[in-house]
Amino acid sequence: MKKTILLSCIAATLCFALGLSAMALIKGGSAKDSQAREDVIPELLNMTDGITVATKSFYPDHDALAKKLSDIRYGVENGLLDDEALLGRLENAKRELEQLGYYYDYVGNTSLTDAEGVVYGALAAESGPVGGGAGYSQIYGVGFYDYDYLVNDDNEFFAALKRIKPGEMIYLGRNAVVDISDLQITNFPEGQIPEGIIIASGRDGEGGGTLKMSLDQLKMFALASNVRLTGLVIEGPDGYSHGGDENYFHSSAMEIKGSGIEIDNCEISGFSGAGIIITEGDAYIHHCYIHHIRGGKDSSGILVKGGSAKVEYNLFSNCSNAVSIEKGASLEATNNVEVGNGSEAMFSIMGDDCSVILKNNTVLGKTLPISLGGVPTEYAVENNLFFLNDTQYEEALFYGAEGIRDRIKEAATVKNNVFNITDPYLMTWSDPDNSEAKG
Repeated sequence: MKKTILLSCIAATLCFALGLSAMALIKGGSAKDSQAREDVIPELLNMTDGITVATKSFYPDHDALAKKLSDIRYGVENGLLDDEALLGRLENAKRELEQLGYYYDYVGNTSLTDAEGVVYGALAAESGPVGGGAGYSQIYGVGFYDYDYLVNDDNEFFAALKRIKPGEMIYLGRNAVVDISDLQITNFPEGQIPEGIIIASGRDGEGGGTLKMSLDQLKMFALASNVRLTGLVIEGPDGYSHGGDENYFHSSAMEIKGSGIEIDNCEISGFSGAGIIITEGDAYIHHCYIHHIRGGKDSSGILVKGGSAKVEYNLFSNCSNAVSIEKGASLEATNNVEVGNGSEAMFSIMGDDCSVILKNNTVLGKTLPISLGGVPTEYAVENNLFFLNDTQYEEALFYGAEGIRDRIKEAATVKNNVFNITDPYLMTWSDPDNSEAKG
């Protein structure tokens, strides 16, 4: 059964902005129908004037950046660039620093809405944009919130950790840089953030204070229960891309071993293992910008090894996997965006007996939406927006290998997902081995 749904003005606006033809959304399309569609070839158009993502951590291709800057210098010194051309060259160099993939084309337009008001893909919340930063409504700032300790360096931070009590706040000044490596070498070997505290800064358009790890260490710190990290820049020692049999140190930002953890409006980058590891307990991770976690196929922006994680309104860039989940853990992920430069999958399901709910997420470029290597007890994939045609993704990514597919289908609900962002159509798959789809 098929019926055509006209896209709302939001989709039409996106279409116009990208210079594309009018789009129609076909509800209940089948795998057989989509075989006739030509492959989508991602093209980085760079149509967007600016990016709202606040970042202080950069991992460019240094040779490419040096070439761009050298060309700018030559053009300026020889009078070859007028103001408009110079601004264009500078924007190009800035994008080499940011490396935000297809997000330049789709920032602010990562969802589609049909005529019935149903949303597909990631839609920003009233509390702020995907990835946090400028426009996030819960930004803490000096003068706007009562903090208990204002810190600007390593010594002040460690002194505050020794004295702080549950319910109190440490505030990092905007220009503060606290190197956890120094503390771990000297007087903070356990790397434990005390229970029930807030560590905050003001990550808006100008960024917030920085917690960094400059040396190769297993992790920066562990979080006890009821800790909140908000508005921070958390920077690791290794943003390089690793792969194959390469030998490298696996570093991670933090390990969660408690309940009631909240991490919001943070920039987390530069780790070769994982940005956040949930071992036990529960964590709410939202409005964060997580990028350059590239330590091979098994590295992840967020790794759910145990316990449960609610992950929403996050922006992922240059992560091997955006989010991974292992045996017995629980994940609910909604309204997240992967910008199209992940080397593996946005969601990697690596173990059996886990609960996975993926709704209203957007995957740009050629990044794989899902890599399903286990048999979940609960598995829902609904109202997501995937860049390519359905035939450009292997069915095993969504339903697992043939040997485990029958067991996966018993727990699976894969419906109302939109494919082909430039000419979108809607699909519900009841059985990947059957060309008929639900209407």
